[in-house]
Amino acid sequence: MSSVHPAFQTDPEEVMENCHPDPLRLGVWLWLFYKL
Repeated sequence: MSSVHPAFQTDPEEVMENCHPDPLRLGVWLWLFYKL
């Protein structure tokens, strides 16, 4: 989990509960980064 960028971690509890980034959320973040 230490390799995951802080920006992708919206909710610490949610991240700890899922133990993996949300594919949809990850895609949105990647899209936003590319738009910038």
